[in-house]
Amino acid sequence: MQIDKDLSRTFPNDPFYTDEVKQSMRRIFRAYVWRNPTVGYIQGINFPFFRMRKYLGEEDTFWLMCLIVESYLPPDFYVEMYGAKSHALILERISV
Repeated sequence: MQIDKDLSRTFPNDPFYTDEVKQSMRRIFRAYVWRNPTVGYIQGINFPFFRMRKYLGEEDTFWLMCLIVESYLPPDFYVEMYGAKSHALILERISV
């Protein structure tokens, strides 16, 4: 499962992210997949939400994820990663 792969490689040197916190993040991501199976798990979303989990509890992190993904990200951002691919292309062209 992609969630498990991302859990192990997200901020591996940060001592805050113990096995217990990683299990918490697994629950958050899996709960989001159950809540919104159309979107599911978005690879790469682990980084901002791991950071948020550092400052928020598990439930607050989950609801913040729901708010951001469902209210602020345009639908094409996570459907086949169109938004992320567009952002990467723009950054690539700017850096040339």
